[in-house]
Order: sequence, then C-alpha cells, then structure tokens
Amino acid sequence: MANLVYYKEEREQFKDAFATKLSQGEATYIFDRLKSRYKFSQHLIWRGRHGGGSCSSWRVRLGHNTNLGTLLHEIGHAIQMKKGKTDKQKWHTKKHRTIMARLVRFMDSRTTQYQLAVFANNRRSEEEIAQRNERKAAKEAEKGSPTYKLNKLKEIESKWQRQIRISSNRLKKVQRRIGIWTRKAACEGDLPQMIDPLQAANDLWNEIGV
Repeated sequence: MANLVYYKEEREQFKDAFATKLSQGEATYIFDRLKSRYKFSQHLIWRGRHGGGSCSSWRVRLGHNTNLGTLLHEIGHAIQMKKGKTDKQKWHTKKHRTIMARLVRFMDSRTTQYQLAVFANNRRSEEEIAQRNERKAAKEAEKGSPTYKLNKLKEIESKWQRQIRISSNRLKKVQRRIGIWTRKAACEGDLPQMIDPLQAANDLWNEIGV
C-alpha cells in the first residue's frame, strides 16, 4: 500500500515526465547517456509490451510501451544501489524522490538536445537497416544469375589448381630425394638392384593417394 501511495504522489509531481511516451530506441538512447553520466552498472533489457519497470543489481527492465517517468524512476533505483542501498532498506524514500527530481531537471534542461540526438540516432538506424536490406536483396538476386555461378565454379577450379601445384611440388621434392639416396646406395654397394626413380615416384604418388 505504501508503494501505491508513493507511485501516485510521484506521478502527480512528475506528470509531464510520465506523460512523455518513449519508443524503444529513444529509451535506449537516453538510458545509455544517463548511464554514462551517473556511472551505474545495470544494463537495459525489455519485457512484454505492457507492464511497468523493475531494477535489480544487474539490470533495468522496461516494457516496450514505456515513458520517460518510468525510465527515470528505475534509473533512480540504480543510482540508489550505486550509492550503497541494500535490499533490507526501503526503496521508495525521500532520497529516491530527490534523485528522481534531479534526473527530471537534468532532462528538462536538455530536452531539445536529447530530442535532436534521438531523432538523428533513429534516422541513422533506419538508414542502416535500409542499406543492409538493399545489400541483402542484391546478394540474393545475384545468387541466381549465371555470372554468380560461373564465378563460384572458377573459385573451385582455382582452389583445385592450387592443390595440384602443391602436390606437384611435393612430388618433385620426393623424386629428388629418391635420386640422391639411389646414387648414395649405388656408390656404397648397398643396392643390389638399381631402382627406377620414375617408377618409385609413381608408386609413392599412388601410395599417398594424391
């Protein structure tokens, strides 16, 4: 009951803030700016489209249809925790009301600045999404074209040609070593019968399965 009385008095005192509806992008932008200013540790998460907010030691949670008053109310709790409030102490106190008033004054002094910044941020996000969708659509259209398939086949061909060159170089090294050791064995008389280097290389080729 005490919480309900506090909520009612708070809404009467800061009615303009609670009447200011925020989109998800606007609320996120304001939250990030205030987090940078007041140095609290919580991050912002979203719940369903309805419902108020809540604050814990690690997150502030808001409904998608939120308003500036609710956002500042939960940020006030985050600032309380930063200042050393524990769960055994009361949440809705004169101290919280003072923090809330300071946040509202701060926002009032920067309303135009924040509105322009939020507008620019939202517009930039919309432009980025549109550009990303255009690139994705162009890539999907390109995949069905003969040119795309031809380029893919050329990439595969280039890959196998590189593998053949590597295998050929390795074969040549083996053939040279066979020749060297064949001559050494013949000079020392340890070779009862001469080995054909080419035949030995071909046998090695078949053995390693290249």
